[in-house]
Amino acid sequence: MQIQSIGYVGIFASDLSAWGKFARDVFGLQVEDADAGLSLRLDERAHRILIHRSERNGLAYIGCDMSGAEHLAAAVAELTARGLDVQSASADDLASRRVAQMFWLSDPLGNRVELFHGLAAAAQRFTPARPTRGFRTGELGFGHAVLTVPRVDDVLPFYRDVLGMRMSDYTSAPFRAEFLHVNARHHSLALLETGQSGLHHLMIEALSIDERAEVRQAAPRDVVSDLEACPSVRNMAARK
Repeated sequence: MQIQSIGYVGIFASDLSAWGKFARDVFGLQVEDADAGLSLRLDERAHRILIHRSERNGLAYIGCDMSGAEHLAAAVAELTARGLDVQSASADDLASRRVAQMFWLSDPLGNRVELFHGLAAAAQRFTPARPTRGFRTGELGFGHAVLTVPRVDDVLPFYRDVLGMRMSDYTSAPFRAEFLHVNARHHSLALLETGQSGLHHLMIEALSIDERAEVRQAAPRDVVSDLEACPSVRNMAARK
């Protein structure tokens, strides 16, 4: 099977107000109300990140764009032939995700992975919360997601051998990490071996490195410190 991109992600969050303020004020995303949550827009699509009100915080699902009904049907047939439990989306799920068709299954840690096609375009043009050159999405998807896992070897075969993601890179220090791609983006998903299961971070890619200065000015001091400590941010600054 061939996944075109990670088209969207869903997040459980107990504090929608904080998420909305962070998305608008720090990154300049367009924030809209959604059913029991928030819709975060990066481009012309109806959403790229959905925030669902919940008592718990963390990853709700990862949405994999199969690029069309034929490819989606082939993927579902392949997964079913492997003996995996593939579920059809409910009407509520389809309405929430704004997709034409969707099936879902769980990875070995219980994370929900949704296979879909036809993510709807928004009714109105993308209007960021502050001036921005925009974000790199399109066929590359929303950005990337990084998951923490107890053991990489327990999870990697599912994403690599079952879902067909390809290896991009890896490291063993300061912890083991495996990076996987489905398109030209270096990685759409990464697995960090930390002994725990969860969501480590999401990445959205700005079209201009100048956006970093805007984020620095808008972000709380502790967020700025985290950005400065991030190797990818340091590397981008060096390449400017």
